[in-house]
Amino acid sequence: MDSRDWLTLADRVRAEGAYDYADLARDLARQLTWPGALDVATALRSFVYGQPGGSDLHKDVELLYRRLGWEQSALVACWFRDAHNRPAARSKRRPGGWPTATPTTEEHTVTSHVEQQVQARIAAARAKVQGAKQQRDELGAARRRGLAARHANKLRRQAEQRQADDGDGDQDGEPGCFR
Repeated sequence: MDSRDWLTLADRVRAEGAYDYADLARDLARQLTWPGALDVATALRSFVYGQPGGSDLHKDVELLYRRLGWEQSALVACWFRDAHNRPAARSKRRPGGWPTATPTTEEHTVTSHVEQQVQARIAAARAKVQGAKQQRDELGAARRRGLAARHANKLRRQAEQRQADDGDGDQDGEPGCFR
């Protein structure tokens, strides 16, 4: 498998443009045929679950996995597990030979159970990261306010001390002498 083409496509997926994981999966299925693309998706899934094999295919797919990242690799692997994406499911005819109903103009995105779980985990991870960032920002702002208040108090005490030192003891001409 020549992975250079797939690495450039993986870069397009990571760029979060109009080309997404489903487009990459369709291109894999179109160019490698369904069984070959399914092998690549299975190897990607083994990296997602942290149990990669040692075959040549796994070594080639590791570059693709590293370029895509965990999230996009999981989505590509899930795309191949979805029964609606299999070649037989995309046929224009039913198993009995009768044509299917004409597709509606409204595009309906059907996602598999696994893809929904992956999306939920991704959303939870993003929310967790966002919450941690917000907490860090709030704690940082509180720390800066506290430092500013302590610094202002220190300057105020120093000014009061200087005033107290200047006003003390010059009653007999000797500094620091009290009566």
